[in-house]
Amino acid sequence: MLLNHQTIENMDSATGFVVLNASTDNLVTGTGSVYGTANVQFDKINGASALAGVYRTITDSIKVDRPGTFWRLHDIVGWLIQIPVITNVAYTFARLGTDASNYCEWRVADTALTAARFTLCHVPVGNAYVVGEGWNPAAVTYAVVGVAFDQTGNTLAAIQVDALWLAHADLVNS
Repeated sequence: MLLNHQTIENMDSATGFVVLNASTDNLVTGTGSVYGTANVQFDKINGASALAGVYRTITDSIKVDRPGTFWRLHDIVGWLIQIPVITNVAYTFARLGTDASNYCEWRVADTALTAARFTLCHVPVGNAYVVGEGWNPAAVTYAVVGVAFDQTGNTLAAIQVDALWLAHADLVNS
């Protein structure tokens, strides 16, 4: 199997990112990276939501169409995330769509995460939770990476996200 990918966001700087909600705070450019030169770092604070994350509105729509074909259900959405402690974490997630009301969300459960190191998260495109009308791969203008906690009161500092991408899984015949 040959994998090639399209980077949606390399997350080398917090510039252009916004906190997902009032339960997310302290958005900064973090040090250390697997994929690029830095990362986007944020904290989960006690707020009205069990979710914490960052998003970016992409003004020049990213066209993530597969050249000459279409997205297949086994293609992959991937991201790198480092969560210092996973005790109160339910899952990490990525969202791609046109806005906060129309996107697909992909999740990786806490049981697949390792605390205090970057974890490669990869989920088939077909394993999506659909909100609103889902995503339009021809025009992605909304990209999110975050963490869902067990309770709204759970807090955690220094969550780091390194990259978000789509990988095309093409079968290769020898």
